[in-house]
Amino acid sequence: MAEASAPIEVAVGILRDPRGCVLIGERTAGRAYAGYWEFPGGKLEPGESAEQALVREFDEELGTVVRAARPLIRLRHDYPEYSVRLSVFEITDWAGEPRSVEGQRLAWVAPEALDDWKLLPADAPLVAAIRLPREIAVSPPGASAEDLLAGLPSLPPGAALRLRDPARDDGSYARVAEALLPACRAAGRQLILDRGEALSRSLGEPICMVRAAESARPDGLLRGVSVHDAAECEAASGADFLVLGPVAATPTHPGAEGLGWDAAARLIDSQSKPVYLIGGLRRADLERAVSIGAQGIAGIRCYWS
Repeated sequence: MAEASAPIEVAVGILRDPRGCVLIGERTAGRAYAGYWEFPGGKLEPGESAEQALVREFDEELGTVVRAARPLIRLRHDYPEYSVRLSVFEITDWAGEPRSVEGQRLAWVAPEALDDWKLLPADAPLVAAIRLPREIAVSPPGASAEDLLAGLPSLPPGAALRLRDPARDDGSYARVAEALLPACRAAGRQLILDRGEALSRSLGEPICMVRAAESARPDGLLRGVSVHDAAECEAASGADFLVLGPVAATPTHPGAEGLGWDAAARLIDSQSKPVYLIGGLRRADLERAVSIGAQGIAGIRCYWS
């Protein structure tokens, strides 16, 4: 069974066209899960690294040369018969128009439309990884809309803004969110809201933080849950992503002992969804977080002066 043996190591590549659409292919007849769609890639051969397998699989399956790729995420999925561990890469430079070398159907699909496709169960969590940012700048406690608007230009390119602010009442919180939306959209930043699904739907923002997510994603929303240990990770079964921490001691959680990098890596390795690390981190820790399979990092002090 899945728990009795080591997972099968698989390399997966996310290939985007100039419109931002991603490439998927249909599994052919005679294979397990025939008729499902998947992101290109395949099993590692003995002695092969994930990067080497990625290059080989794209050449063999698509006739495409992978010139450069960067790690996106690593996650595990347990099928009834076996487990797989996916090392997923964002392909940043490639040559050769992908073609159906093995007779599989191919499709370029907008990331927001991937939910409409019958994706391989192991690949389904990658929809969230593709749509989520690498970094999340959490708003400082008590920051006004004016403070946040003034600080937005200094955030790293592509970083999302999470409006946390638990001390605000719902009405004041919604007004701050509405004030931030135009600037975030103009800058191409995602705004992550902390007041549940209803506000996110009403403002048209597809990512939110919730206290619990035990059911499937509604209305295309991506829902995140803050977790601190293995039990809380398990309880957040319906979440689309997790924010795990604190990794190290942090002034915002006085007295809380940090997980440490080794424990964080073990928890990430057990997950089938994107995980952000938070707590006592610096922006320089982003590369380390990605190297242990995290989607990225989140924080307050590392983004705001």
